[in-house]
Amino acid sequence: MRRTRKYPPQSTHARRGAALYMIVLTVAMIVSVLGLAGLKVARIERKRATSDGDMLHARANARSAVELALRVIANDSNWRTTHTNSVETALQSLGTNATGTVSWVLEDSDGSLTDTDTNLRLKGIGRVGNTVQVSSVKLDGTLPIPDTLQCSAYAVGNITQSSTSTTNGGPFASQSLLYVGSEIIGDAEGNPVTISGTGSVTGTVTDPGPNRTMPSAGVWDTYMALATPIPFTNFPVDPVNSNKREFNRQLLGATVNPFGPTDADGVYYIQIPAGKHLNVTKSRIHATLLIELGAGAKFDTQQSCMWDPYNGNNYPCAIVKSSGNADFDLMSSNATLKEQQAPKFNYNPPGEPYDGETDTDESDQRVPIMRGLFHIIGSGVNTTLASNLTIEGVFITEGALTLGANLTINVNPAIFSNPPLGYSAATGDMSAIAGTWLWDAAP
Repeated sequence: MRRTRKYPPQSTHARRGAALYMIVLTVAMIVSVLGLAGLKVARIERKRATSDGDMLHARANARSAVELALRVIANDSNWRTTHTNSVETALQSLGTNATGTVSWVLEDSDGSLTDTDTNLRLKGIGRVGNTVQVSSVKLDGTLPIPDTLQCSAYAVGNITQSSTSTTNGGPFASQSLLYVGSEIIGDAEGNPVTISGTGSVTGTVTDPGPNRTMPSAGVWDTYMALATPIPFTNFPVDPVNSNKREFNRQLLGATVNPFGPTDADGVYYIQIPAGKHLNVTKSRIHATLLIELGAGAKFDTQQSCMWDPYNGNNYPCAIVKSSGNADFDLMSSNATLKEQQAPKFNYNPPGEPYDGETDTDESDQRVPIMRGLFHIIGSGVNTTLASNLTIEGVFITEGALTLGANLTINVNPAIFSNPPLGYSAATGDMSAIAGTWLWDAAP
C-alpha cells in the first residue's frame, strides 16, 4: 500500500508578510527614484541658472570690452601698429572682484590696419568660465582732415620769398608773415601778406589768411613704429668736411638699401647728430624718411634728385623732427638725372618701379621731381625750397620757410582727399556707429 506524503499547510500570515514586504520595498524604491529624480532636476535647474548667470555676466563683459577698446584707441596715436588685424588682445580682468575677463579684436575689411582704407569693426569679447559672448560694432573716426594739406606750401612761421616762385592748385600760405620779394605765380595767404616794391602776386591775395589746422605731431610715432634705422655713420664721410656725410648717386628703397638692411615698407629712420650734415646728390629716394635733426644739424638735397615714397600716397616722403634749431633744405637743378653718366647707375631696377616701370639697363634719363608730402615738426627748423626744385605734392612746416629761385609746387589733390596714413581722420577718437551693433560669433 502506497503512502502519500503530506506537507504542513502554509501559513496565511507568512504569505501576507511577504506581500507587505514587497509593497514596502516597491514604495521605497519609487520614493528613492523620485528623490533622485528631484535631485537631478534640482541640479539641472541650478546648472541652468548658473549658465544663464554666466551668459549675462559674459554679455556685460563684452559690452565693457568695447568701451575699454574705444578708450584705448583714443589714447594711442599708434593704434594701427600697436594692434594687428583680427588678432585678439590679451585677456584681462575689469577688477579684483570682477567676474570673468574681457578682450577685443579690431578688423578692417581689407585685412590691414596700416593703410589708409578704413572700414573697421570692433569686437568686444566677454568670458565667464566656458561661456563666451561677443558684441561688435562698426567704428567711425571721421574728423576734419587738416586743411593745410590743401596748400602747396604752408608754414606756421614766416615765409620769405625772394625769387620767382610758382604754385598750382593751392596757395603759398603762412600762419604768420608772408613776405613777397619777387613774383609769385599763383595765390598767396598770410597774416599779413607784405608785398615789396619789386614783388607781385598773379593770383588771389588773402590777408589775413584763414586759421588752418596742422596735422598731429603724433604721426612721427606712427611711422617710427614701422621704420628701420639707418645709423648716420653708415653714410660715407665727405672727403673735405668730416662733419658731413654723403648720399651720392644712390638709390634707397624697400628692396635696395646701400646703407643697411632693407625695410619692406620702405620706411627708414635717420638721426643726424648735433652739428652734423647729410647731403643727398644725384640720387633717388624711393622711400619714406624719418629724419631727426640734432641742434645745428642739417639735411639737404642738391643737384638732380628724385624723391617718391615706396608706398605712394599712402605714406609721406618725409617727416622731419627737431627740438632745436636745425636746417632742412630741398634744392635741385634743371639738369636731368642720367643713368648713363659715370659712374653708371640704374635708378629703377626690378622691385623699385618709377611710374610703374622697372628695367635692368642704365640708359634712362629723367627730369628730377619730388612727389608727395613733406612734413616738418619743430618751430626751430628753418627750410629752404629753391634752385629749380619741382614738387608734386604738399610741403608743411612748423618753422620758417624760404621760397627760392625757380621753385614750382604743383599740389597733388589726392593728399587731401585721401591722406597718407596718420594724416587722415582715422586716428584716435573713434566712435561707435549707431545701428551697427551685433551679437557676434565667438572666436
